[in-house]
Amino acid sequence: MNIHIFSHQLQRWQGFKQTYDHYELPFIDFNFVDMTELTLPLAEFIKDYPEKQQLFIFDCSTDYSDKWLAFILEAETNGKIHDSIFLHESKDIFNAIARHHFHSADWIVSANWIKAIEELQKSLAKYLLKQDPIMSTILNQPDHIRYFKKEKGSHYLEVHYKNKSFERVRASLKHFIYLQPLFDYYGRSYLVNKNHILYQDLLLHSLILKDGQKLSY
Repeated sequence: MNIHIFSHQLQRWQGFKQTYDHYELPFIDFNFVDMTELTLPLAEFIKDYPEKQQLFIFDCSTDYSDKWLAFILEAETNGKIHDSIFLHESKDIFNAIARHHFHSADWIVSANWIKAIEELQKSLAKYLLKQDPIMSTILNQPDHIRYFKKEKGSHYLEVHYKNKSFERVRASLKHFIYLQPLFDYYGRSYLVNKNHILYQDLLLHSLILKDGQKLSY
């Protein structure tokens, strides 16, 4: 999975980059493009990217609204953009997207920078969840999820479904921490499975969606 971030102000993306570098997620690769050094029109630059496994994030800073407006119109006309996220603070850009029915954008974030990054992390977590070979099991609407560790072994997620079946996937807490914008974490400690002597010492977590939906007890 390739994620391409286009910005005229890459320096303000440093914290974001460091966060996801820390997660060490093997299924995504970030590509940061400095728009100030781009010699080709953006629509032309991205036209050769394959359609699948690509996510484009456009940092539409207000100082360059005219260039972004031109790109939005050209990209929509040519139909070159598919999975994309727009961050912007401009009513002109918002109106242009609405006027030209820019359906190829999955999420459009309009806020100040701090709030925009918070919303981006939520949107990105939802998107990555579908791409993650381990965490995509959550998409099957589980009844609850347990996180545990064998006494001298690996970390696991135990995904329980409403039909009483369950599956285990090997994962570390670090692996699924990129979902933190979607979940609240509550530390607990108790015996999970007496038959297999599985327990988690102070690291068992309930995952509760921020909208109140409970995924663990």
